[in-house]
Amino acid sequence: LYPGTKDMLCKLKKACIRIAVGSSSKNARMILENAGILDLFNFVSDGNGLCRSKPDPEVFLKAASGLNVDNAECIVVEDAEAGLIAAKRAGMTAYGVGFENPSGVADMYFEKTPDILSAIIEDMVLGDNK
Repeated sequence: LYPGTKDMLCKLKKACIRIAVGSSSKNARMILENAGILDLFNFVSDGNGLCRSKPDPEVFLKAASGLNVDNAECIVVEDAEAGLIAAKRAGMTAYGVGFENPSGVADMYFEKTPDILSAIIEDMVLGDNK
């Protein structure tokens, strides 16, 4: 986990914000369980139910459906360009973390995970009124 990830997930969960994982990995659930964070997610969309992997948006579309939320209401936090592209193709806001954003795919880029929390809250509260 990136430093600050578990703390951010706990704060989002405490704020009753629904959280999903969108991973092409077939062992995502086991990885989350071993990391001690599986219970922080409301839904896991993983490689076991996918026909196509990122940059195809399928994994994120299934996550949004599993959360019962509109794609446009979703914020994807990604550490890979293929995931950012998939998020944008799904019509979701894409936040990049932990790498440079040379292609400009990310709506916002963060070097560290803790910096994302305030942006997520601002996005959710202000939405289109920014």
